[in-house]
Amino acid sequence: MTLTNFSPSELNLLWADIRQHIFRHWNVGSGRKCAVSARDLLLMMLASLKHCGTWDIVAQIFRTTVATFEKHVMSFIEVMHPYLLRKYVHGMASKWSMHELAANGTRFEHYPYTRYATDVTFQKTNVPVGSYAEKKLYSSGKRHLYGHKVEVSVLPNGFAINCTSYHKGSVSDKAIFDDNLDFHRTNLTKHPSEMEMTDTDGRVEQWAVLADKGYQGIQHEVRAVLPTKKPSGGFLTFDQQCTNDRIATDRVVVENYFYVDANTQYVNRLNTIGLKKKKAQQKYREKRKTRLTFMRETLTLQFGSASNQLADKLWHSVLSELNADKSSITTDGARDSSMTYRNGRYTPRAVSFCSKGGLSKAKPRSVDTASSAWDGNVQVISQDSEDAQAVATPLPSRAIVEVNEFRHFDPLNNFYDGVLGLDAKGVQCIVDVDSTWGGFASEVLRGFREECPSAFVSVLGLDTRYPVASQADFFDLSKQSGRRSINLASSVLILNELSSLFIPFSPHTFDAGAVAWNCLSSVYRWRGSASTQDLLFRPNATVMELSCSLVPPATLFAMPPLDRVAHWDQLSSFPVIQDCDDTTLRKFRFQFLAVRGLPHYSFDRLAGQPFDHWRSTVVAKPLFDQSSHPVDGGAVASLSITDRVPKYLEALATGVKHVDPRVVHEFTQAGMTCDGIRDLHDDLMSLSDSVL
Repeated sequence: MTLTNFSPSELNLLWADIRQHIFRHWNVGSGRKCAVSARDLLLMMLASLKHCGTWDIVAQIFRTTVATFEKHVMSFIEVMHPYLLRKYVHGMASKWSMHELAANGTRFEHYPYTRYATDVTFQKTNVPVGSYAEKKLYSSGKRHLYGHKVEVSVLPNGFAINCTSYHKGSVSDKAIFDDNLDFHRTNLTKHPSEMEMTDTDGRVEQWAVLADKGYQGIQHEVRAVLPTKKPSGGFLTFDQQCTNDRIATDRVVVENYFYVDANTQYVNRLNTIGLKKKKAQQKYREKRKTRLTFMRETLTLQFGSASNQLADKLWHSVLSELNADKSSITTDGARDSSMTYRNGRYTPRAVSFCSKGGLSKAKPRSVDTASSAWDGNVQVISQDSEDAQAVATPLPSRAIVEVNEFRHFDPLNNFYDGVLGLDAKGVQCIVDVDSTWGGFASEVLRGFREECPSAFVSVLGLDTRYPVASQADFFDLSKQSGRRSINLASSVLILNELSSLFIPFSPHTFDAGAVAWNCLSSVYRWRGSASTQDLLFRPNATVMELSCSLVPPATLFAMPPLDRVAHWDQLSSFPVIQDCDDTTLRKFRFQFLAVRGLPHYSFDRLAGQPFDHWRSTVVAKPLFDQSSHPVDGGAVASLSITDRVPKYLEALATGVKHVDPRVVHEFTQAGMTCDGIRDLHDDLMSLSDSVL
């Protein structure tokens, strides 16, 4: 019964009232009979009147074809319409006379001498076919829609006593009233018994009708109560406004007759849509959470020559691990999510961005050229063999993107040049942060964040100086240092904002750096390890320090806490901080420990000392070193937040503050604002204060 506005008891009363009429006029005579019962058709008709924006919607509810459903309902309405109009509309005029309304206390409040209120309702339709001249007859200039108009007169107790046939949308309300003038004159005329009833105008022969401003002029035909229209370029007086308000208060009965049910349907429809939307969102979140839990793909993005060298070491180490474990080929859960297995071989899921010629290419095999008996000119058209385009890295050729006309010693080689062109996605990035690649990577990650705002993004920011000895004769080394400082500061700020985890990285060698990153990233690359959220401490503390020790864990955690911290500092890949004050009291906020190669290892409860907060996990897969040999006794990676992190950020802020003015001018010409240096300094100091 939720398809209609009737309760079961009300529907039974309605059916009992119309049953005799239906049996006399429905499914009678010769011809094919309807297979649907009359009582069911009554329910279908009421549901259609409430929900039928289009026939197919309601037809689908009752599981029937659209054409059949429309034919049945429209035929039933044609049979029902005369009886319902005669009994429930025209019959109300004789039943509710002015005597009855006065006796029940249901006369209009402000204008008790008014018989009823009249207004027009508009029913939108589809755009008519035909010429424009034919279409515009159905267009309502007030509503800017195509449709029909119907005039309805409503008593103060809410019952309608008249409903006209439809008129075209372009017909004015006054014209419809004039067309129905016979009804109004008949029903507004006072009966002899009503002449003695109280009336403000004395013994007049008509009751009044309430109408809106669109009925100006009907007062010349019948007694009417109309609001005052505002004159062109003028204003209404206070008394006129009060009169209009009183008329609107009494006229609300006809507005409610038109729109209260429609408004209820509208509200119910919005509530239903809102409930469905909430359920859909909840279902989407649950599916997405499940999908992310079992997500098996980790894309790696490499930006710059140093990053490509480090990644090359990483991929060779990972390939050694996979080739040593043949079970990972057949067991999907044992596969590395950063690798893809196709055609019997592993390939990294990675995209490498490099300068032209930044990756070395393999030499092609020699091709024998057959001698020709022709001694004239010979034009040879050939194509390089496939292996001539193969790079020395494990990446396929289509995963390498070369950026032409890139020079590390270019005066405009700065962070702001990197925002000009890019197209990539990823969750694990290795970036040269002291050059244009920092700006390039930031725009790639910004596009990825717009598509996947809640995804985990880890960034390894390589803080490695490019060699400039060969350029000393052509460039001022102070300008080189200034450019590097601005590039580094800009990259650190933007990439830290876009990433979930940002690690400043300056390993002693690329081999050691690859082993450290392999040990840590295996936490989220291999299924069954820790969650990516375990790597994080606070949303505003994403800058961390990475260290890796090849000392057996049993020996490492047997050290005193301060000796163990000194061991971590010695093996740290964190950039060296110049002029650092080591006399201050050390602070140890957070540490995440990952043990590789010992599946049954368990941490001691004091393993995280002297850190305030610490977490740990164990990855059973053995770790391979730079010589492609497994590390005996296991390895431990440490991801930590100590007082070294804010000192590093403060050092960056200090370096930016003392940049050569000539370099500042170069960067402002390239797109940096005039206050860019001061903003970089302030932002780095703010980030430094929020780390601990």
